[in-house]
Amino acid sequence: MKKMLLSIFILVVIASCKKVACDCDLPVVVKLGFDSGCIVRAYSPIEQQLITDSVRLVLTNLFVKNGIDTSVYKFSSFISRNYKKDTPPYSEVNSKWVGVNQYYKGERIFYNEISFYFENDVLDTFYREKMKAVNYTIIGADSTLQLGQLRFLFMRDLDAYQSLKNHFNSSCMRAESGYFQYNSSTLYKSWLVSPLNESKPSSLYYDSTAYLVSYTYY
Repeated sequence: MKKMLLSIFILVVIASCKKVACDCDLPVVVKLGFDSGCIVRAYSPIEQQLITDSVRLVLTNLFVKNGIDTSVYKFSSFISRNYKKDTPPYSEVNSKWVGVNQYYKGERIFYNEISFYFENDVLDTFYREKMKAVNYTIIGADSTLQLGQLRFLFMRDLDAYQSLKNHFNSSCMRAESGYFQYNSSTLYKSWLVSPLNESKPSSLYYDSTAYLVSYTYY
């Protein structure tokens, strides 16, 4: 049952968007322009949870009980169900799947949603590896790109990938500062840009080079 649910979870994530492959080791020089159209700085604070307060309290207590640091996770989804094991003694089990967004120093690590699985409120051993603290190396810790430059990049990519520049030309955009996890111990300071009231299309850029990490289709 766990394997089936995990497979479904992975398939949903893969099917949700198509992204441009990132060859992040290549030196990249991006010619930057400036677009004076509307774009606002967006925030997604960890305190702004995606679940109800009552569920948040239950999950916080569950994480604390299992020694998981709640200060770096925002709860995003929760599934609880009871079932009977198909092997003797056929005991009844309560299972909980908890989806979280990971944060670093108060900002999101983009595209790094992870899940934890519990049986009878005990974390499954397979997921204990995710609990280990990591000392990240940060590339481009201080933001350098301006909002107008980010809008210029996004409008360029809207045109290049889907010919949507004219469609969104008068629209306001949002830009959220955060991180992209390149490997297990390296984070790149990044920006996620999309239309103000839509999650797609969107582009993710390295702040230090303006390099397009990914484009999510409309």
